Amino acid sequence: MAFFAARICALAMVMLLASEALARNTFVDLDVGEARTQGFGHGNLLDVPVFMAGEQRPPIEKELGTFTSNRSTNAFNKSDRVAC
Repeated sequence: MAFFAARICALAMVMLLASEALARNTFVDLDVGEARTQGFGHGNLLDVPVFMAGEQRPPIEKELGTFTSNRSTNAFNKSDRVAC
């Protein structure tokens, strides 16, 4: 009986101490030009053309498919600008 009571007590403690993980869903408006010239983008993305919605662009030469990115990020202890 004591073993059963200890299990119930342990389960109750776990339920009380467990918290729900909440992700932040914040819109951050950053400058694309600044991102291309600083950090990882500098030297890696300078030759990649960037077209915003509504801008004129050349016709698509070859369709490579649709790809989904991983939305999780290692943004702990980083500013929004650096994490993005």
